[in-house]
Amino acid sequence: MERFYSDFQWRFLASGLVAAATLGCGNGKPSSEKPQGFPTEKPSTDNLPIADNLNFKNWSRFPVGTTVTWVKRTTNAKDWVKETTVRKLVEKTADKVVVEWQVIVERPNYETRVNPPNRTEFPATFRVPAGMNAEQLQAPSLKAKKVGEDLVTVLDKTHQAEVFTWLDGTESGPMEIKAWYVDTLPGRIARQTMRVAEKEFESLEEITSISIPREQPGE
Repeated sequence: MERFYSDFQWRFLASGLVAAATLGCGNGKPSSEKPQGFPTEKPSTDNLPIADNLNFKNWSRFPVGTTVTWVKRTTNAKDWVKETTVRKLVEKTADKVVVEWQVIVERPNYETRVNPPNRTEFPATFRVPAGMNAEQLQAPSLKAKKVGEDLVTVLDKTHQAEVFTWLDGTESGPMEIKAWYVDTLPGRIARQTMRVAEKEFESLEEITSISIPREQPGE
């Protein structure tokens, strides 16, 4: 199961794997000497501020079983790809929510690929790494900047959205990305576009369906 980690935490985990791989080399005999250059204890995070997880807050609005489907259509001068992503809320407690998601990929002259389902866990809160802030970590990308608010139509209903833009580098040139986030929709992402002008590459991702079961008494 995937967990919500900050970019800082992922780097820390990666460094830990490197350390483990390094310490596993040699003749296999235990050593009484402490390896040089590696911390003997995991650094404490107790001094770091705690922030509310917006993904937890968003999904916890809805009953277990809530399902949302996004369709992403990508085109260039010669080809197209359609990706359908289905996310479903499968667990909800006071401390976390668990979302199951699955991606189906379609393109011309290829068999449809149904990827195995995965699960992502969103804890209610998280520690904010030193030198960063919660807004950075919960934006669509560390490069993303909020540029304002706008109205976006989803399934024939109009919603107030926060709008983010950023640039990502690709082999084909800079990719312009724009995202509309609505906290009252499951999954928050209402719409996203990507464009690489030099290669006539364009992508549009939108919500195509939302299913919210009736919440039972006591849930």
